[in-house]
Amino acid sequence: MVFEPVSGYTTSCEETVAYLLVPIEPVIPEEVASTVADRFVAEPELQSLPVVTEQGHPMGIVRRDRFMELYASRYGRDLY
Repeated sequence: MVFEPVSGYTTSCEETVAYLLVPIEPVIPEEVASTVADRFVAEPELQSLPVVTEQGHPMGIVRRDRFMELYASRYGRDLY
């Protein structure tokens, strides 16, 4: 599922936030933690990943710093 910038929006940062959008492949809520970790390792510029349902509805965001803190903690990989 790839989200593309919506056409028809102005690129003026004074009018909309569309100018700031960066298309990112989202993850689904059922994604396994190791896959998310692999994404963060493979794409070091990513600071967060959007979480969306199969229908494309936003559910939340996974922040790199918090995720890696939990995942890299003692027993983190075993728990997640």
